[in-house]
Amino acid sequence: MTTLIYRIRPDGSDLTLATPALKSLSTVSQPDVSGDGTRLVFRRNDGTVALRDLSSGVDTVLDPGDTPAFSPDGRRIAYLRSGNIIMRDGDGTNPRTVPYFGFVYRRVAWTSDSNFLIIYDGPAVLIDVRTGVAFRTRALDAFTNLSFR
Repeated sequence: MTTLIYRIRPDGSDLTLATPALKSLSTVSQPDVSGDGTRLVFRRNDGTVALRDLSSGVDTVLDPGDTPAFSPDGRRIAYLRSGNIIMRDGDGTNPRTVPYFGFVYRRVAWTSDSNFLIIYDGPAVLIDVRTGVAFRTRALDAFTNLSFR
């Protein structure tokens, strides 16, 4: 089975294939498009997280990792790597490890204002990306399928 990723404007116009340069689209999983629609972050089948410039089709491999996600404003990317939370600038530069609480996490999400990163599918942790302060919150523990954008 082949998975195709398209871009479309909210009014339904300008339908374009977002992944035309891939020979085998089945090598892409967990895709997330930046808020401005110019970049795609995804997990490749070799276990690495990659960032694609959608206008040029050029991929930049970032790290081994899982569940990459753009912040809604497109300024940051977050993903999980070997039990750590990695955050980068939206262009893939400036990697930094975010503190966490030693739990096993499987999901990354952002609040709609892009100010907080939520790591969940285990005890939920809310991280203020402006200060780096992370704290555990039981209020989100009951949710298994969170969507914040």
